[in-house]
Amino acid sequence: MILMGSRINPAILQVINVAAILATILFNSIVNVLPLNGVTTGRFQTLIQTFSLPQATFSQYGE
Repeated sequence: MILMGSRINPAILQVINVAAILATILFNSIVNVLPLNGVTTGRFQTLIQTFSLPQATFSQYGE
């Protein structure tokens, strides 16, 4: 378990970071090559709009 104030070798953190990035790229590639029920993630996102920002969100920028 990692506790506050403990020292972690920066090389280990770099390896973990690179592994996480590669895993993300691999997972996204697999999902796009082998779509679930014929629906890719991009198509799914256009079919189901579950997240939308309220109009007042960017009103402070004058839009």
